[in-house]
Amino acid sequence: MGNLLERLKSVSELDAEGALNALGGSDVLYERILRMSIKTLPQHMSRLRNAETSAALSAEAHALKGVLGNIGAFRLGGQALALERQATAELRDRLCEELDILCGHISELFVEFGEKPVGKDLKLKLEAIAEAAGSFEFPLAQRILESVRFYTYGEEWDERLQRLNDMLEYYDLDGAISWIAEWRRGEFGEL
Repeated sequence: MGNLLERLKSVSELDAEGALNALGGSDVLYERILRMSIKTLPQHMSRLRNAETSAALSAEAHALKGVLGNIGAFRLGGQALALERQATAELRDRLCEELDILCGHISELFVEFGEKPVGKDLKLKLEAIAEAAGSFEFPLAQRILESVRFYTYGEEWDERLQRLNDMLEYYDLDGAISWIAEWRRGEFGEL
């Protein structure tokens, strides 16, 4: 999760570390919740905007408060709480405006790196890293690795990918090739 967490630090409305701690440090769970929440936030905002009664607006604000807390958008969660307690159009509009900005920032990060590579796609990415490193194209190998490291694969694999990144960063061709050979032989186990 390291790289994802680092990138999420650029999203000012998000306390990813705080949310991660609240989830017991499970970066895999946090990533899943964040991805799911980014997909559902527009639906929440639509229901907020279309709420015809104060009760409907308060109920949706209550649901949204929980979603925002789970992803670490604590200040916006506080705004959702205020909206839940005092269902006004002004509070609703301000919250929706800020949520649009938050969703945009987080979505940009995910779009930049595409879907999380797994299975065959991940193997192809690792092979491309190996080929680039073997051809002394370290910047290309690093860019491909960056698209893998953006996601989390569990603590053990994240550490291995970080180690490979360090080798590429310092042009340690022997270390990178050795790491890739170990991976190809299956010495690391399944990813």
